[in-house]
Amino acid sequence: MCAMDERVLELTLPVYCTFLVGLPTTRDAFNASLALGGRGYAAGVLGGWRQYDALFMDNLRMLERLARRLDIAVVREADCQALYKAFQNTDRPIVILMSHTSKDAFEMNGVLLDQRQLLEAVPTSFTGVFDICACEPEKLAKELVASRGDCLIRFLPGKVDPTVWFLYFQSLFRILHMARHSYLSASEEVTLSLVNFGRSS
Repeated sequence: MCAMDERVLELTLPVYCTFLVGLPTTRDAFNASLALGGRGYAAGVLGGWRQYDALFMDNLRMLERLARRLDIAVVREADCQALYKAFQNTDRPIVILMSHTSKDAFEMNGVLLDQRQLLEAVPTSFTGVFDICACEPEKLAKELVASRGDCLIRFLPGKVDPTVWFLYFQSLFRILHMARHSYLSASEEVTLSLVNFGRSS
């Protein structure tokens, strides 16, 4: 049994992170998402691409500007191959996936991948963090915890709006940039701040 990567447990820097965007990031991928028979994320965007570009894409572009300054790898149009490559990169032991789920399938650039495909993308030897930013990923997370015991699987149960994820990760990456936190302690600090903000508003 391997020990978990010390860069996760002790001091975590932003450069250790890869942020993959499985949700549509182009008009073509948005249209492909619409064509998934109501199962794609785009089906819930009533204002079409224009609304999506003004909300989701603007938030993504803001996160990308921060990521460039902090040397965080951001992968648009992420598919299963991109996810596999991210887990093979030992220089970046933290893999973050922003996706959409539908009946245990995960949307990746306008294509629905079943849970088994995502599970197989994660090496059994992985010792970093897999942060799953998708609605209701509990089933995949349970399988990963059972079969990939040397890594840390992070997720939030239930449904979460991507806008909240963008706010969360902007705050998280800024805290990591201070070079005083592990990924876990920074995550807990941001989560607590957002919970307290929600209670006070």
